[in-house]
Amino acid sequence: MMRSSVTMSDERVIPKALEGSRALVVGLGRSGTAAADLLVRHGAVVSVVDDDPAVLRAQDLARWTRRGVRLVEGRVGDAGLDRPDFLVVSPGVPPTSAWVRWAREGGTPVVGEIECAFWVARAPVAAVTGTNGKSTTAELLGAVVRAWGRPVEVVGNIGRAFSGAADRVPPDGWLVAEISSFQLETIDRFRPRVAIHLNLTPDHLDRYASIEEYAAAKERLFENQTAGDVAVLNRDDPRVWSARARTGARVLATSLAGPVEAGAWVDTDRVLARVGTETLVVADRRDVRLRGPHNLSNVLAVVAGALSMGVPPDVVAGVLATFAGLPHRMESVGAVRGVEFVNDSKATNVEAVVSALSSFSTPVVLIAGGRDKGLDFGPLGEMAGRIKHAVLIGESREEIARVLRPASSVEMAPSMEVAVRRAFRAAAPGEVVLLSPACASFDMFENFEHRGDVFRDEVRKVGSVER
Repeated sequence: MMRSSVTMSDERVIPKALEGSRALVVGLGRSGTAAADLLVRHGAVVSVVDDDPAVLRAQDLARWTRRGVRLVEGRVGDAGLDRPDFLVVSPGVPPTSAWVRWAREGGTPVVGEIECAFWVARAPVAAVTGTNGKSTTAELLGAVVRAWGRPVEVVGNIGRAFSGAADRVPPDGWLVAEISSFQLETIDRFRPRVAIHLNLTPDHLDRYASIEEYAAAKERLFENQTAGDVAVLNRDDPRVWSARARTGARVLATSLAGPVEAGAWVDTDRVLARVGTETLVVADRRDVRLRGPHNLSNVLAVVAGALSMGVPPDVVAGVLATFAGLPHRMESVGAVRGVEFVNDSKATNVEAVVSALSSFSTPVVLIAGGRDKGLDFGPLGEMAGRIKHAVLIGESREEIARVLRPASSVEMAPSMEVAVRRAFRAAAPGEVVLLSPACASFDMFENFEHRGDVFRDEVRKVGSVER
């Protein structure tokens, strides 16, 4: 895919071959900035551009200039830019971007930041994708590798850009990467040693024409794998399990429903695995700290992946007993007068909310709503019997209300502050107030983290509010 100035080996670009190549990085967020830094470290001649004037104004021009990086201003066609050898895009840059169209129309290869990082990675990669649970699974797998005593960085869609760590982890370590469908759109040689696909439900249908197109993007995770690699697939999800026909890797299955030929599963009270010839009891289910059946499914993926990497079962079990999860993902943020508050702000699609609701045996007061991503809220109606009361916020509140009202009481709130107070008033001791929005956050908040932080702050205040 690259021009001759970048020389491919059998598996990746030889790092020194980047020296003197001309790269244009589009998008100067976290991923784009890290990609530019990586390319500079390896001797590339780098130009950077962002369509957002505010982003350009916020750049440290002196820092870029000192490193020989050209900051391109202006639109495509009037920027006075010679064609680069390749163009690197961040996941937030859509395929319809004018810069992407300009590159492809002129025959310039377009690759993503994770592809660029993979060229120079020294450690093997364990990659995690899926609609829900990617971050929790990647962090859990990273914690397991860390407890094993190996160097590890958890990178990708989760926080630290892949490019920021790719060439810093030694060959005896691991790069654990959370990979989104957006990132997989622009791979070429990216090949994880271990590839985990957790689940697939409708999401990002404002970007993809159909769930089939979305699924095809996810399945690119496996396209470069060979027989020496491992693909961990959720047998309980038919769309995910069908991907086994499209990988050359060894397939390990996971299932909550019963035994698998190779992989990990649960019985009544145990987590079991078979990666070699022996069936192992890895842990007692009661010792797994993560909450809910969806997280138990994620745990099985980590068990299968970690054992295939060579991690001893007792190391895996020790981490399962202590790992409590990540902020904004089924995060208990405290109890007030017997009412538990749970922050699940990362639940930005319907299936994630269904999983969250399924985690509780007590009545739930739900706070939901935000910016719609083209999803069908119908499945929330099927869960309405689990929702004692719903407080709805954001642009999609009326649409969600229509599917909940037949079985649940519903009210609207103009802000998170009001939503938390009204939800607290509706809950009784022993019940749960759950923020699980089923929507994007951008109508009211900077991102899902900001939304969860505001929720957490309002919970701290609510103890002094009269019921």
